[in-house]
Amino acid sequence: HIGDMAYNLDSDNGRNGDSWMRDIEPLAATVPYMVCHGNHEGDEHFNHYTQRFRNMPSNSGTLSFPEFGIVPNNWWYSWDSGLVHFVMVSTEIPFFFEPPLA
Repeated sequence: HIGDMAYNLDSDNGRNGDSWMRDIEPLAATVPYMVCHGNHEGDEHFNHYTQRFRNMPSNSGTLSFPEFGIVPNNWWYSWDSGLVHFVMVSTEIPFFFEPPLA
């Protein structure tokens, strides 16, 4: 599921996210259900996404924000299934490139 889950996970003090998680539980319990955050998960520095989906692969280090403590980075990751390599990358995180000074 590539982003925009529950519109928004944190709405109504997280109850909207709780309801959505209960709704997807039957599907997610029977097939792999991989997620990546979108712009609707960005409130509170993606805190609800980060905490709710801590079981996603973490092959890109850790996150260290006051809201999280230090937790595995589930904001981008990859995994193999058979001969296919899957990559989850969110475009909601700003990446800044600064060329080297001459």
